[in-house]
Amino acid sequence: MENNLYLIPIAMILIFRFFKYIYDNKISKEADEKMNQNRKNEIKKLIKNREERTNDNIFEEKVFWEIIETISLKSKNSYKNFIGLLKDKLVTINSEELIEIDNLILDMYKKYLTKEIIGASQIIFKSTDIHFTFLLMNYLISKNQVIFKNTCLNIELIDKIKIENLIPITINDLIEDCYLILNNKLIPKSDVKKNYFENIEKLYSEKELPDVFPKLWMEFA
Repeated sequence: MENNLYLIPIAMILIFRFFKYIYDNKISKEADEKMNQNRKNEIKKLIKNREERTNDNIFEEKVFWEIIETISLKSKNSYKNFIGLLKDKLVTINSEELIEIDNLILDMYKKYLTKEIIGASQIIFKSTDIHFTFLLMNYLISKNQVIFKNTCLNIELIDKIKIENLIPITINDLIEDCYLILNNKLIPKSDVKKNYFENIEKLYSEKELPDVFPKLWMEFA
């Protein structure tokens, strides 16, 4: 009998903790849902108020590559480190120059986007989404000017691409984040993307890729 009386308080404590756990989780879930809804409303507001881009100036390429090469040396061949260090630099740049750097990157996409670099990205990322191609181009940009330009235009160098410490963030993503931090609004929208494929001939078919990029295929397929 005494043992049973001893167990009653323990049972009551367990029941109390059980119902407290349910209550706390309900409150936490409601708070999370509210925060998520507020976040969606803020994003909706930002998108609705997004401006069209009027600054079509392009950042000085020489200065851009000097920034890239300085950060590349510090990043010790890690794209993840490169992205972190570059963001630290970009937050110190004014809004108009951020737009101009973004214009420069978009211009480089247009100039150096080839069916070869698109085909390589399809093998590496197993996707036809053009954003993966841009991610690959950003990875090459992070190395230096010579590697980026030579690789994009040389099918043999493309076939030898090695990928290490890659994270799914581009320089354009960083610029958008920094612009938002500085201005509490989205970077003005560019229509440059409409012209990305105007100078690209027919893309490689899926069947052609293993023969075009035999080393990449063996590495990533």
